[in-house]
Amino acid sequence: MAAPRIVVEDSTGTLLDTSGEVTFGTRTGCSVVLDDAIAAERHCRFAHDGTYVVRDLGSVSGTWLDGSRVDGARELRDGNQVVFGASRVLVKVETRDGTPTLVLQLQRNGFWWRKAGKKVFDNDPDALVRAEVDFGRFPALRVGNRLAMVAGAALLLAGHCSRPTPSSPATPSCPAHTRTSCAAARWPTPRAATSATRPAPAPRTASACNATPTSSPKAPGGIRTSATANSAR
Repeated sequence: MAAPRIVVEDSTGTLLDTSGEVTFGTRTGCSVVLDDAIAAERHCRFAHDGTYVVRDLGSVSGTWLDGSRVDGARELRDGNQVVFGASRVLVKVETRDGTPTLVLQLQRNGFWWRKAGKKVFDNDPDALVRAEVDFGRFPALRVGNRLAMVAGAALLLAGHCSRPTPSSPATPSCPAHTRTSCAAARWPTPRAATSATRPAPAPRTASACNATPTSSPKAPGGIRTSATANSAR
């Protein structure tokens, strides 16, 4: 019986077909060299140890199998997703020419956003965060996203409940759209109230208008008025 094989593929075709171990990393001595700013020099290893397994090689960012961190050897099944650095590997376990074969479909920068370019409209810088939240590699991102949604809903509810209510209810004699004018009519302004309480001046009669003054004031500068001159004559 032929030895189990491991095949690595990407968008360009087959990168590797071997019956031994396959190591991913940024170092040139790895089986598959990655151009990945997050991956380690020797990040993870795929091998056949009774079954196909994956191992993390002590990387800081870790190797993740279907959203859970790989500790030790983890068995691989058909349809698994393995993420390391900003790269993603889709796992297929099949038989080719009667030989058990592990097919690793490599998606380079599968957790990265596209670079800005002419006529490129999907270069969203939040694509990495959304992909990480969906995959579940960093639970803090998922928890933070849910907390932000709850906080936003609470703010909307608080704004709706804190709207000011009218000081006087609507009545048939004072509808809702005329509350302001009704309130102004009910409570006069301070100026109007002051003029309302001020006593009106007494009306002048005809006798008061025809009364002869008892004395005539002197004009300034010693000049006598016409009333004084007529009395002197």
